[in-house]
Amino acid sequence: MMLQGWVDDQLSPRIKIPTLLGTDLELVIDTGFNGEMMLPAQRLQQLGFIYRGWTVVELADGSQVASRLYEGIIHWFDEEKKIRVHATESDDALLGTRMLIGYLFELDVEENRVVVVKK
Repeated sequence: MMLQGWVDDQLSPRIKIPTLLGTDLELVIDTGFNGEMMLPAQRLQQLGFIYRGWTVVELADGSQVASRLYEGIIHWFDEEKKIRVHATESDDALLGTRMLIGYLFELDVEENRVVVVKK
């Protein structure tokens, strides 16, 4: 099984994964984010994710900020997977590198191709 995605106008790699509600979740694959996932706060509520508290995260500039942490279940390669998700006020949902452990990630910007394959 593999996930296929695309490269958007800002050259960000994107994929879609199904949610338990039967809708798709569009994610930017962010190799600078080492967590599992970051989702807009309103989307976390729609998906029924459970609030688990606060954590501190370090941003790319070295600053640290508090982040609300949630837990929920997604479809990931035809399996239900429990994940920890950071809430964001951004409209973009991010898939972090922790979700890519055990997978190969291929990005071809010129060919507008994004592929994630289970090892």
